[in-house]
Amino acid sequence: MVSLFAEYAKNYEEYLVRDPVCRMHIHPEYAADLDFYKGRILYFCSFPCKEKFVADPEKYFLEIPVKGNENKQSSE
Repeated sequence: MVSLFAEYAKNYEEYLVRDPVCRMHIHPEYAADLDFYKGRILYFCSFPCKEKFVADPEKYFLEIPVKGNENKQSSE
């Protein structure tokens, strides 16, 4: 039997996104800030990471992996 915690942890990991600057995985609900860039929602773990991104977005945007629905804006 799978424990409720194990099931929650599995589901939690499915929703993790990656900060484009420091590459840390975070849950969107707990992100310090977010931004919209080229049709995608980007989540940031801290305000300094957001400031670095705003200063040079192309540097970090080109490094964002395109896998699954990671950091994509919902089409709904």
